[in-house]
Amino acid sequence: MGSCRWLLAASVLANALLARTMEIPALAYGPNIWSILRFSNDSESPQPVNVDVYCKDGQRLPIGPMFEIGPHQTHDVRVEGPASDVSSCWARVVSDLEVRAFVQVLNGDQLETFDRRPAEARNFATRTIPAQEVEDKHLYFANLAEMPTVLAFCGANQSRLGGCQKSGTAVFRIVVKPREAVKLDVKTVGEKYLVIESSRPGLAMTVLFSDDPGRTRFYSAESTIDFGRPLK
Repeated sequence: MGSCRWLLAASVLANALLARTMEIPALAYGPNIWSILRFSNDSESPQPVNVDVYCKDGQRLPIGPMFEIGPHQTHDVRVEGPASDVSSCWARVVSDLEVRAFVQVLNGDQLETFDRRPAEARNFATRTIPAQEVEDKHLYFANLAEMPTVLAFCGANQSRLGGCQKSGTAVFRIVVKPREAVKLDVKTVGEKYLVIESSRPGLAMTVLFSDDPGRTRFYSAESTIDFGRPLK
């Protein structure tokens, strides 16, 4: 058993040098909500996958991180577990396989599915977003760096005019820990632009979400839903 694990780890390490790295935002788990990363291997040989999932306070969940997907097989990595509140998460995937990520919410006899697409990770220092693009949206920010940062949010009438450092500007600030993700509901900016500044520029991803409905399935009382094994 030990030698098999060593061979799988070596295989994942070797393939990681060539495989794609993807960050998938806005996953979640909690009461009647879970997330799934679905990998499909259409090749003739087994393919390694590395998955790291980070949730509250940037803590890594005890999932994987190494998996091997057999030829012409599909494998689901489930993000779930007992929890009294909903936890927001994000995942880093190293793989050349196709992956479909989605969040599922069970409400009575309805199961609603929300797709999650990989987001681009980039070095983040500041970003200016037109107000009409961000108002009534969910702003998702994940700090992928190894150090905490303080995000400053403010409104501005010009895209580049001193940002949140300008005297007299109303500023909202929030601390984001390493590998932590936060979601902010943006209602009204009050200016032409929303400016976001980081006190410590580093690798991050920012994504805007709306409340678009997902795909809904209905279950009768005779239906069975397998929730999988909870996290330990």
